[in-house]
Amino acid sequence: LKAIAKGNEICNRYCMDTISAGMVIAFACECFEKGILTKADTGGLELRFGDADLMIRLLEMMAHREGFGDELAEGMTRLAERFGVTEQPFHLAVKGQEVPMHDPRIKVGVGFGYAISTYGADHMYAPHDPYFTDEKFLPFQAVKPLGIYRPMAATEITTEKVRTYPLLDTLWKMQDALGLCVFGYAPRGVMPIEQMVRCLNAITGWNASLFELMKAAERATMMARAFNSREGFTIDKDRLPGRLFDPKPDGPNAGQKIFDEKDFNRAIAMLYEVMGCDPKTDRPLRGKLLELGLDWVEEILNRS
Repeated sequence: LKAIAKGNEICNRYCMDTISAGMVIAFACECFEKGILTKADTGGLELRFGDADLMIRLLEMMAHREGFGDELAEGMTRLAERFGVTEQPFHLAVKGQEVPMHDPRIKVGVGFGYAISTYGADHMYAPHDPYFTDEKFLPFQAVKPLGIYRPMAATEITTEKVRTYPLLDTLWKMQDALGLCVFGYAPRGVMPIEQMVRCLNAITGWNASLFELMKAAERATMMARAFNSREGFTIDKDRLPGRLFDPKPDGPNAGQKIFDEKDFNRAIAMLYEVMGCDPKTDRPLRGKLLELGLDWVEEILNRS
């Protein structure tokens, strides 16, 4: 625990992301133990899990771009590309961004966010599933203004989860755009959504409705998707690493396969239909862009 605290201190001091730093070190250790990396690649270092002193040393090397740390500082995906293992199930990244600690086998909706995020795996892309498993929970009661009325199991892929995910995604994009911390506002925090809107109007002098704010957030998301589409990203990039489809390794339901890759990818395609994107390409549909007043974006996409 002391080593972890020290590792966090180092990352904070050098403005390094703790998730990416930890994951790329873990990836390098696994590659070393599998024989993909050798001491010739690491500058003589023996990479093993559980070596706290090694972890501290590698973080410093990454921060100063020294020796093998210079390669680690480029992130997991570039390291995987160099050694030809991008398609391996232990390459735990989406769109080049390392996967956080929240396991989609326990939180399916978080897995949706990892896959469809416009900038790579992010555990803060949308509210987490356990908030919505029981209708008596305060977080569940708080999202009823969005049109979410039925509780959903955290570990199941259902049509209800597909229907509600875009609403929750947009809610957090709205809070991001307003510069609000999700720990303070529903469903993660205690302030109800309607009160948040009233406070916002009181502070700014606006007369905005929840509907207007949600639509503004949806426009931002669709513009990001349009940008990705123009740059060549397709739904093929919206995939989880293979290891996340393995049976759960421990804890409740250990050894049980929670869902398979085919079912998950089918849900992602359906999710895009609900959002107003082409389920084969992830490109925003013309009708959705028109609805959001973004018809000019369609013109740009057609020229590219």
